[in-house]
Amino acid sequence: TNAMGRSVLFAFLPILAGPDSDIGLSMTLVGIILTVNVLTISFLQVPFGRLGDRVNRRTLVAVGSLIDVVILCMIPLAGSFVEVFGLILAGSIGRAFSLPSASAMVVNEGKKYSMGSAMGSYNMAMSLGIAVGPVLAGATGNLSIEDSVFYFGAAMGLLGIGMFMHYTREQDQCTKIP
Repeated sequence: TNAMGRSVLFAFLPILAGPDSDIGLSMTLVGIILTVNVLTISFLQVPFGRLGDRVNRRTLVAVGSLIDVVILCMIPLAGSFVEVFGLILAGSIGRAFSLPSASAMVVNEGKKYSMGSAMGSYNMAMSLGIAVGPVLAGATGNLSIEDSVFYFGAAMGLLGIGMFMHYTREQDQCTKIP
């Protein structure tokens, strides 16, 4: 469900560039925003991965995902390119916060059970969320206002956080490197 929320951003941020948009984004600016989003996530994963070696990974995943949820709710409220850009940048930081720790948790489980099965299940869940998210959000948007797609994505992200917290057990998930 977290992947569903994430996929909504990529699928529906371009509606802010539509002719009826008050923000006046061009498709090029949307492309720049999405590129900065991915690059920010990419470059921050190493330092946040190191952080995940020192603190509870479960907490990092939950906090990073919660940042994503809040950002998705705020996108419809943005009134300019600068506001959208700032929100997406903040969401990138949240995503970078959670991704390395989530991957490390999957690796920890894989060491106990089966690495291939653990990674396959994790990637399958992410792929399904990315595939299904835009369809369900689009249907929500058709039944309501366009902005509802972002609220749907946030709701799915919130559901994902709840499921994650429920299904992951509290354990010493960091190596406590000084």
